Amino acid sequence: MAYHDHLTGLYNRLFFEETYANMLVSGNQYPIGILIGDINGLKMYNDTYGHLKGDEAMCNLIARLKEHLEPRHLLARIGGDEFAIIMPKASESEVRTMVYHLEEVLDAEKEGQPLNDLGISFGYSMQRHPQDPLDRLFKEAEAFMYHRKYFSSRSFRSRAIQAIMETLFSKSDRERKHSERVSHISERIAKAMKLDPDTVDKIRVAGLLHDIGKIGVDETLLNKPDKLDREEWEMVKLHSSKGANILSNTMEFHEMAHWIIAHHERVDGQGYPNHLAKEQIPLASRIIAVADAYEAMTTPKPYREALTGDEAVEELLKGAGSHWDAGVVHIFVHEVYKSLH
Repeated sequence: MAYHDHLTGLYNRLFFEETYANMLVSGNQYPIGILIGDINGLKMYNDTYGHLKGDEAMCNLIARLKEHLEPRHLLARIGGDEFAIIMPKASESEVRTMVYHLEEVLDAEKEGQPLNDLGISFGYSMQRHPQDPLDRLFKEAEAFMYHRKYFSSRSFRSRAIQAIMETLFSKSDRERKHSERVSHISERIAKAMKLDPDTVDKIRVAGLLHDIGKIGVDETLLNKPDKLDREEWEMVKLHSSKGANILSNTMEFHEMAHWIIAHHERVDGQGYPNHLAKEQIPLASRIIAVADAYEAMTTPKPYREALTGDEAVEELLKGAGSHWDAGVVHIFVHEVYKSLH
């Protein structure tokens, strides 16, 4: 009978439950602390870097976790991103101290590189009597864990988004300048359209994050001096969907995920990835699309010269109503463009 998890090498849930049952029978292990740990941000990590990298990061985290446990502690993987620890003959004070200690040291060890390693949120419960059922102890520990996870995950995910952007910008300075410029122009258009300040600020941030999905694009393609071939272009086109997947993992950026996935849609339905048309495309996406197009046209590429501002405006006007939203183009041309120079 298999008692080990094939990926991490840890004991599995079956072994965990059998060991726990044997401790109850022995009667000399009380009180028993049950710790439940859930990995923070694993889905985002997998969406960003792929499942192989996610598995590697998880195994690295488990290796570090084991360094802080005693031989008498049993660590097991009981679910996809969930782990459990049995602490026999431990007071509640000892168990609680272990919870805070593990979170603190694991977080400190990844200081300054939040995406190179993952963190864990823990909860615990205490087994004081043989009649306490394991499923109830699990529920108690999980409830405590999810309560603590809620308050830690938002800051973790915000740091994670920032780290992703910093990684992308380190891969390509051209991407950094492009994103900053698109953010600025998008904000100016939103203000000119007299959108409320909160929406304007969200559009500014979305403009900065609009190409976050390019973190999953090969660096050689981002910096390629020649024009992309058809196969390479199809790979790059996936960035809007990848970006939406990354942002949809966060409460604070969830709305922007819908904007990011649609910023390459066209009002005539000929864009990508979902061939949305007209008002099916979120207004924020239509704004970012115009800012993105203008910035791209006026930035030189190794294989072509930049258009002048007036030439780019002419192209936007030609595509108004087919490629880009005519109203957004009108606002940009008549209320934003001249103030950019």
